[in-house]
Amino acid sequence: MKENIVLLNKPAFEGYQLPYLWATSKTYYEEKGLYSDHWNWVDPVIVINDWQASLNDILSLKPKVVGFSLYVWNEITFNRMAQKIKEILPDTIILFGGPQCDIKHNLDYFKQRPYVDLVVPGDAYGEIILTSLLDGIVANDGKIDTNTIPYCYYPDAELNVIHNDVPIDKRNFSWSENAFRAQQDYFNRYKQIVDPATNGTFMLETSRGCPYRCSFCDWGGGTHTKTIKKPFGTVMDEIKWICLLYTSDAADDSLRVDLGGRRI
Repeated sequence: MKENIVLLNKPAFEGYQLPYLWATSKTYYEEKGLYSDHWNWVDPVIVINDWQASLNDILSLKPKVVGFSLYVWNEITFNRMAQKIKEILPDTIILFGGPQCDIKHNLDYFKQRPYVDLVVPGDAYGEIILTSLLDGIVANDGKIDTNTIPYCYYPDAELNVIHNDVPIDKRNFSWSENAFRAQQDYFNRYKQIVDPATNGTFMLETSRGCPYRCSFCDWGGGTHTKTIKKPFGTVMDEIKWICLLYTSDAADDSLRVDLGGRRI
């Protein structure tokens, strides 16, 4: 029987946001992971106005893994949810990531949050770590195999912070194909719930990293890191797909978008 994985990323504003984190993580794992047939990626929670109701929905699924992307606007809510999940489902693996994780500067991080099993630092590539985590769980009889997960933080038996400092090869990172198009089955259902043209927002990546470390920058982990660019064709395909979603049925490939002289 498939095991459930839930990813949560509460946005900072009202309305609906295309679940980019969920789409890219799922697509990357389906392309690179070893056990795609083992995992059921639960449809993302696109709005969390009532965290208790969302929590109850998650508990009913009895997920094996729940991942939280923490920002300043959702940290309190997500810590509450993670703590409750671990209390009720102690075998569920809790994964924290996002720029609000201060684990690099807090040696008591796991002592303050004993319900967290693994932390992805802000300058890591989450797809790589999540893929290693999921493959390791299957290969290790349902337990985390921290030896196979690069560049992550986890607690020892006394809840001290342990860092696996095996580096990630960012220069040779293999970008996924268009994650929106790959997850078209979900987005067909999404359009039945949300009219993206009236109350939807979206984001996409064109690059990662930043060579600078400006003192005023609130980005955090992404600064002073290697810069890589997503393949131009993938970026254009994502923009085209989003335009189709916002203007017509996504199957209409006749649409052409003019972007600075380039037509896609």
